[in-house]
Amino acid sequence: DGPTEESAKALLETLTKRFPGVIADGHTGTSSLRVTLPRDARGELLVEEPASGVGAHVALVGARRGERVDRGGLSVFPSSGVVMRESPEGVEDFVQLETEPSGGGVDYRLSLAEGTHLRLVSTSLELLDRSGTPRIRMTPPWLVDATGQRRDVRVSIEGCAYDASLAPPWGRPTT
Repeated sequence: DGPTEESAKALLETLTKRFPGVIADGHTGTSSLRVTLPRDARGELLVEEPASGVGAHVALVGARRGERVDRGGLSVFPSSGVVMRESPEGVEDFVQLETEPSGGGVDYRLSLAEGTHLRLVSTSLELLDRSGTPRIRMTPPWLVDATGQRRDVRVSIEGCAYDASLAPPWGRPTT
């Protein structure tokens, strides 16, 4: 085991001890989504629903350069304190923060596939096809604070148009 393997092992041990039951081994179920994880922490992951072409490339803003280490169905990026797990719903990521980030949040950059539209309902981001049908849905994110308390977090979108209506999305113009 080299330094990267050792640091991946240490990160997983730290996170699983601090937050028992939160990070489990990767999934073995089937999914209608295609997921491609980056080789480097600064790279983009791809999540796509192949039947409709709806999808996005997603990158963690400010991630430090560092190779991925695969361990037990998990993809670990020790340089950035990030663990990713593919699931039947797509991909989950866990980000360990040593200090509160400037601006108070964790930012992601999305590059949408052609014909993909965004809808933000409360704290759930949806990727819609041209007809307004949700094809990919982000589970509302949460965090575990330094005291071990689970807390809901706010989701916002900047730099592009999106649908924020609570009305059902079908049969309406997409944004």
